[in-house]
Amino acid sequence: MAPSLGYRFICPNRRLYPGSTPYTKEEADAFHPGRSTEEVLRVYLKQGEYLLLFVDNMIREQGLKKVLITGWSLGAGFLSAMVCSLTSFEDPARERLRRVVKALVWHDPPSSILGVPDPPTGGWVPLYDKSLTPEERQRSFGQWVVQYFPHPNVEERDFRKLIYKNTPAQTQAQQSTYTDLTPEDMLQMIDLHAGDKGDSFLGGEDFIPIGKAVWDLSFFSEETREAWGDVPFSVLFGEESTWTVIWASWKLAEEAVERAMQVRCIGIPGVNHFPMQDHPDVLFDAYLKCL
Repeated sequence: MAPSLGYRFICPNRRLYPGSTPYTKEEADAFHPGRSTEEVLRVYLKQGEYLLLFVDNMIREQGLKKVLITGWSLGAGFLSAMVCSLTSFEDPARERLRRVVKALVWHDPPSSILGVPDPPTGGWVPLYDKSLTPEERQRSFGQWVVQYFPHPNVEERDFRKLIYKNTPAQTQAQQSTYTDLTPEDMLQMIDLHAGDKGDSFLGGEDFIPIGKAVWDLSFFSEETREAWGDVPFSVLFGEESTWTVIWASWKLAEEAVERAMQVRCIGIPGVNHFPMQDHPDVLFDAYLKCL
């Protein structure tokens, strides 16, 4: 679809995943619970610098003139690290990036990766449910994250109405993404073990202080905003995605108002966490609106 409209997607994998590189021992060690916030933050922000260098290299090598950078799901956290790292770049790279990059889009960021604590009503994510075995957590997460959650009246931003898990009484407006796949087939398409070799720590409960620090450095730092100039900061979220995504978007919009910082939070009705599979045209249109 994108090429037919004159665009192209360039999708680098996170480290440890196919086509990318493993973490060094120092980096992997830093991403373990018990390390100081300063040590984890240093290594985490370095990953953002590497990714932004990749973007700059693509701009130069491919002669790109108009770029939108997006990070989806856990990758939205690495987008935050990228955004922060521009302050460490010098010209001409910094000037080139702020001239060519036309939008920064956090797509369906889960609350944990942004350092947002659970709502007062609590929260539930299968991957962190210690009542389940590790195998059950993976299977349950694979079934949970692809569902449609009919959160009522999303525009009201009432956390008491968030749906943590669907019940038999709650009918999904659409079938779960990849509904024709068995859980076993689903696990063949994704890798829930790669992170255990390096960055599973990211997004967990112990990661919240680091996530919050990067939240401040990316969205609400005067130095970061000055470095990026007029490049707009946007958050896209599927209004029927997991509660973690809805909650993060609400809290971000709330703090943006409090701090008088411009962040566009755009809900996409009828969309879950996987619009690139179920509704690619809707998602692409939403991206273009962020330019």
